[in-house]
Amino acid sequence: MTLQSPAKLMPWFLLASVVLFILMLGGIAQDSQQPWKSYQRDYIRRKKNSAQTPAEQRAVDHFRMGIRQIEVPELGRVDRCTTCHLAMNHPDKMDADPPLRRHPQIGPHSFEEFGCTVCHRGNGLATSVEAAHGLTPDAASPLLPTKFVNASCLACHNLNALPGVQNLKTGRQLFENNGCLTCHALNGTGGQIGPALDGIGQRREWDWFIRHFKDPASVSPGSAMPPVQLADADLELLTLYVLSFVDPVSDPYFTSKWILPNPQSGRELYFSRGCIGCHQLDNIGGSLGPDLSQLGLRGKAARLRYVLEYTLPGASMPHPDLRPDEREALIAFLLDLNQP
Repeated sequence: MTLQSPAKLMPWFLLASVVLFILMLGGIAQDSQQPWKSYQRDYIRRKKNSAQTPAEQRAVDHFRMGIRQIEVPELGRVDRCTTCHLAMNHPDKMDADPPLRRHPQIGPHSFEEFGCTVCHRGNGLATSVEAAHGLTPDAASPLLPTKFVNASCLACHNLNALPGVQNLKTGRQLFENNGCLTCHALNGTGGQIGPALDGIGQRREWDWFIRHFKDPASVSPGSAMPPVQLADADLELLTLYVLSFVDPVSDPYFTSKWILPNPQSGRELYFSRGCIGCHQLDNIGGSLGPDLSQLGLRGKAARLRYVLEYTLPGASMPHPDLRPDEREALIAFLLDLNQP
């Protein structure tokens, strides 16, 4: 075997170097055109224009472009939505166009604890609009439009104790009144004529359900299901409820938030757990325990929390066996009794 002289190999070496250099430039140019980078540049520009103090200007100067992500190992999620949606917590960005619009207030649900896809669904690992929003053919969980986001609440919360979701409750009523469980099973209850509905809410897009309800056979060939005779507005409410049929969250931290700790939820617990049998409220109830009518004026959360968790020595009150979220809801109700 005869080795080529270095002089003869030099042209090939130069050509390979030029090709490699061009490929590198192409890769850099392609990377700079990533959609999320354009959103971050727009964010920096907006922040520079709105900076009014030296501290705000320094914050802009220290901003570094890159992938952002929220990790929620308890839910098995890594969400990179904040790579584009940078202004979710910024009160001065509510009127900006998406994705630089502030997220509405969501009470105790912080982005750091829950991420984004647990409510909005979609693909949290993706950084392109199509893949992140679940618009690709292989998407496992399509992004929910805003009007259907409430469907995700039931993965963690009990519908009966959840305030502010009348649309979901109306959807459940439509589901029950139209006899869906006559043919379909849900959570082990119902008929066997049609397929079970467990988990179906996370496998289909919302418009699939609308089309299916209007003309089942056109969407599912061979289906014996008759069309659902409802107005379009009611079909959307029924769809909202069916979209809530997802695998429930099982992590103890999140299921401890099953009931939101507010006075409305606490009121339902007060009556459903039989507290009214021993305690009076405004001359209604039993007299075995103290009258709670004025508790809102003198009660202390720490004291109530101790009584409900451990009960007082020598007291005849049985242990209420409440989850932490139920206990906080009941305390919120009792302390709210005498508030205007």
